[in-house]
Amino acid sequence: MRTSILARALEAELHVLSVVPSAHRMDSIVRNTHFVYDGVSLQRYLEACRQLQAWCQDLVPPECWQVRMGNFFEEVEIHTQTLHIDLVVLAPGNPHAGERVTSLARTTGLPVLFSRATIAANRTVVAATDLLGPHYPVLDRAADFGLRLGARVVALHNVAPRTRLESNPAQYRTGVRREQLTRATSQLSIAVTSVVAREADPVEAILRQAVGEDAGVILVGTRRHSWMHRLITDSVSARVVDEAQRSVLVIPFGD
Repeated sequence: MRTSILARALEAELHVLSVVPSAHRMDSIVRNTHFVYDGVSLQRYLEACRQLQAWCQDLVPPECWQVRMGNFFEEVEIHTQTLHIDLVVLAPGNPHAGERVTSLARTTGLPVLFSRATIAANRTVVAATDLLGPHYPVLDRAADFGLRLGARVVALHNVAPRTRLESNPAQYRTGVRREQLTRATSQLSIAVTSVVAREADPVEAILRQAVGEDAGVILVGTRRHSWMHRLITDSVSARVVDEAQRSVLVIPFGD
C-alpha cells in the first residue's frame, strides 16, 4: 500500500510487476523452441496472479499490472524498456540487495527506490552528494521529492580526514566543500539545509545523519565504473542500501 501512497503524492501512474522465479523450468524440444514449465511452476504463477489481482483491485486498472516468470532483475529491466517509467520501486526481499539495486539503476538509467517504509510527508529527506561534476542529480531529485511530499531536505557531503599524502589540511577542504555545497543548494527549487561531515567512512556519515534527522528516505548517487574499479572499491550506494534501516533512493548519473 505504501507504493500507492507514494504514487499519489508524486501524481504518477502506478504499474505493478510481480516476478515468479522460474526455478522449476524444464527445457523441452518443441517446434517453436519455447520453454515448457512443469506443474509446480504453473501453480506458482497462477497463485501469484490471483494474489496480485486481489492486491491491485482497488489500486490500478487490469492493464497496469502483470506477472512474469524469470529472473527478477532481468524482467524489471525489460518492463522498464517497454513503458515510460520515471521511477522503479522495489520491496525489500533480499537483505543484501545493494549491489543488484545499484546495478539496476545504472543499467536502466532510472532512479530505483528500495522501499522499507512509507515515505511520510513529515519525514526528512537526506541527500548524499560527492559534489563531482557540474550537475547534481541527487540534489535535484531530493528537492523534487521535498517539494512534492512537503518534506524537509538535508544535503550532506562528507570530507574524509586528512591523510599523510595530502598537502591541504582537512579544515581548508571542509571550508571549500561547504561553500560549494551551499552554492549548489542555493540553486534548488526549495530551501535545503547543507551539512558537511568529517568521517573516515562516507557510509557511516550518511547513516549517522539519517538517524539524527530521523529521515524517511536517503538519496544516493551511483555512476558507471569499470569492472576493475568495482572489484577494488566498495560501492557507497550499495552499502547504504544494505545497511540503512530506512528507504533508499539510488540515482544513476554519468561516468
